[in-house]
Amino acid sequence: MSKENSVPRPIHPVAEEVITTRRAPLRDGSVVAANSFVSRQSCQLLYELIRRSNAKNGVEIGMAFGVSTVCIADALRSVSGEDAHLIAFDPTQRLADSWNSAGLWQLERAGLAGVVELRDETSQRGLPKLVDSGYRCQIGFIDGWHTFDHTLIDFFYIDQMLDVGGHVVFDDTLYPSIHSVVRFVLANRRYELAEVENLKFDTPALLRLKRAGKRLLRPIARTDRDPGPEHAKLFRLIESSQMVGLRKISDDDRRFDHYKPF
Repeated sequence: MSKENSVPRPIHPVAEEVITTRRAPLRDGSVVAANSFVSRQSCQLLYELIRRSNAKNGVEIGMAFGVSTVCIADALRSVSGEDAHLIAFDPTQRLADSWNSAGLWQLERAGLAGVVELRDETSQRGLPKLVDSGYRCQIGFIDGWHTFDHTLIDFFYIDQMLDVGGHVVFDDTLYPSIHSVVRFVLANRRYELAEVENLKFDTPALLRLKRAGKRLLRPIARTDRDPGPEHAKLFRLIESSQMVGLRKISDDDRRFDHYKPF
């Protein structure tokens, strides 16, 4: 993994404002408490991977208050100018009793509304149609419904549109469901670990001891249901991750019966 993004990169001022104040202005002039958005470090990770991908097109699952959307759109425009295009799926973005168009308004405030196309439908319904349209992308961001099956379906379809060398980013990877999807992809698909945003906290001594003991015993007690040593090493790198970025190495070339434990 590159250390290039160890130096903090500035993010769009509109996204910075929502993160700093934890409040989001709405179109009618009111302001609401913002309780669901990615961190500044996560935004910096997205900027970096979009730069590395030389991305023009992106797909985002989940808009919410628009912090990640503003950052992805801003990064795409900085790389590809007027050709930048982001398709975002969020079926409740415009609903008054949900997000009340908060994300859309942040995009307008940021001058990025022309970059983003909102699809008012679930990703599970909309992504197959997008694949059929021939759309190609170089960045995918998955922050939708947080169950294992929904997240895996989002990845499955984004992968079909993602160019080799592009990146797919998973948010909230501390959720066991999403963490499991990332492990599945690393073990079974031609992707490599590109960037990880790890939470900064001191691991308790007892937990460190427990993990060390498991690593020592694993070679002795290992069965064919356990991940291989190369994958187990990768999985340790994302144990405390909040966001994980993976780089696509090649298109899917597995046998019909391929499976690696994860």
